[in-house]
Amino acid sequence: MITSRRTGNYIDGEWRGAHGGGTFPTYNPTDGTVIAQIARSDAADVDAAVGAAAEAFPAWRATPAPLRANHLFLIAQIAQEREDELARTICEEHGKTLVDAHGDVQELIHVALYWAGEGRRQFGSMVPSEKVSKLGFSRREPLGVVAALPPWNFPFTKVALKVFPAMVLGNTVVFKPAHETPLIGSAVQQLIHDAGVPRGVVNMVQGYSQEIGDSLVEHPGLRLISYTGATEVGRAIATNAARRLVPVSLELTAKNALIVNFDANLDLALDWAVLSAFATNGQRETAASRILVHSEIADRFQSEFVGRVERLKVGHPLDEATDVGPLISAEQLAEVEDYVQRSIRVGGRTLCGGSRPTSPALAGGFFYLPTVLTGVDPGAEVVRQEVLGPVTMLFQVPDLDTAIRYANDTPYGLSMSVFTQDIDTALGTVDRLDSGVTWINAGTVGAEVGLPFGGTKDTSIGTTEWGQGALDTFSRWKTTYVNYGSRLRMVFEDTRLR
Repeated sequence: MITSRRTGNYIDGEWRGAHGGGTFPTYNPTDGTVIAQIARSDAADVDAAVGAAAEAFPAWRATPAPLRANHLFLIAQIAQEREDELARTICEEHGKTLVDAHGDVQELIHVALYWAGEGRRQFGSMVPSEKVSKLGFSRREPLGVVAALPPWNFPFTKVALKVFPAMVLGNTVVFKPAHETPLIGSAVQQLIHDAGVPRGVVNMVQGYSQEIGDSLVEHPGLRLISYTGATEVGRAIATNAARRLVPVSLELTAKNALIVNFDANLDLALDWAVLSAFATNGQRETAASRILVHSEIADRFQSEFVGRVERLKVGHPLDEATDVGPLISAEQLAEVEDYVQRSIRVGGRTLCGGSRPTSPALAGGFFYLPTVLTGVDPGAEVVRQEVLGPVTMLFQVPDLDTAIRYANDTPYGLSMSVFTQDIDTALGTVDRLDSGVTWINAGTVGAEVGLPFGGTKDTSIGTTEWGQGALDTFSRWKTTYVNYGSRLRMVFEDTRLR
């Protein structure tokens, strides 16, 4: 299908086409149609973007942090004014429901306001000196040019989580949207442009990762690489960056579990289990793709859970009655179908879903019915793998110890939750869950910007990009000593007690 709608790169304060003039299509997952042609960048575009960021760095670094933060306040204001328009863009290109898309816009606003506040809170430290007439203090400094590679599952919010803290801490940025969501990335860049951020401070290059990813992450002008995506890709980025001693911040593959103990508030657990498994069509990195239920309540939980899942409406994202929209792409749809078939081959059976919908109105899109599996061998490899789709597995467990063992039996550890009405059980369980984020009587989804967000094992490396920990991700410490005396003193003075 031919479309006249186009979007380009944003480099050094202007929109421009790709160096080679090429484009690639982006699709509407609801019907599979092409909605725009996108600049297909090459290494020359990457070099131009990094060069622009490097040139802008000295002036941006010298800009007082409270003034840098003012741009983030403006971004939040503009995003609020355009919320409906932005939400529709997210629905169109990603397939998120309207409720989900509005949530993404609100989260970007929260991120902008949080980091705008940090413009006046980049605290250093001062400690008493061991020496006479000597002052010692430390303060934060920016790193330089940051490369940000956000994922396709949260293409709006994740850009903000990488770019906004980098900006307010005085760095300049080159970010590359996922090739599945280039229009959403462009919408964020437009907010940054309209907020008056100086040219070169934030630059965007579009394209396929296999064509320009190496050119970006291996560029000698970078001082930090921030990536969210698959563990195998993150490992390759980290290996390459280590050779150049460039720090990385990686949020990678996850596999989450939701535990329901025998004494849980069952209605609350059911509400959260449905939301955790199927929000954003199961494409959240925090999705509860394993639900571990105590055998005393397992039959009732399964019956009521499946009934609720079967009542979820699969449909057009712009229909306010829709609970589950399409998957992001034909490729992701194929991956989900393959995952379900592999689960069945190791003993699984579907309690609901397990196929594409049959409605002719959905035939052209990348839809898959919300699926609940049971009977899968808990030790099977498929149980330990991320799915990023509307699929969850139910497991009966005889006791909490078994539930915790199953939950931890994966190379990944991002978000896990437990439902119980006993506070000792709750706190004791989260202590034993090998996961960066844990929840008590809440689902596995819904993290907030003010607290750290990261995983254990093969899920994360580097400090968090959320909360106060992100200050250490996007800045470094500089220590200064001041001798205000009139004579030289020994480097080490005798401080022994007499």
